[in-house]
Amino acid sequence: TLVFDSGTQKWINGAGSGTGSSSSNIAINSQSGATYTLALSDNGKLLEFARATTVALTVPTFASIALPLGAQVLLYQAIEGQVNITGATGVTIIAAGGKNKTSSSGSTATLIKVAVDSWLLSGDLTT
Repeated sequence: TLVFDSGTQKWINGAGSGTGSSSSNIAINSQSGATYTLALSDNGKLLEFARATTVALTVPTFASIALPLGAQVLLYQAIEGQVNITGATGVTIIAAGGKNKTSSSGSTATLIKVAVDSWLLSGDLTT
């Protein structure tokens, strides 16, 4: 479980600790390009998007990138450019109201893999 430590202002892995106080910090993968496709190494990380214009984030199929069931990826829109989250052909993104873009600078969202090619998307999102 990932938790935000308000004292250190960092996301940490709080698995098994209750408060997260004895857990390690979450790794951050900073991106500034116009497109990004999730990688196997993104599991359990915070993807920080720092771009002034929209970023297209693609969630790949299991056949192309074997992210495990239960994989979690946190997303953070650092500046103006919204992150538009879509699935590659054959991937289903399950999001309330079809909301699949971060709302504004400072927005966060979470992707959780719930089936071979299905992901839950939640957070500060818009259409």
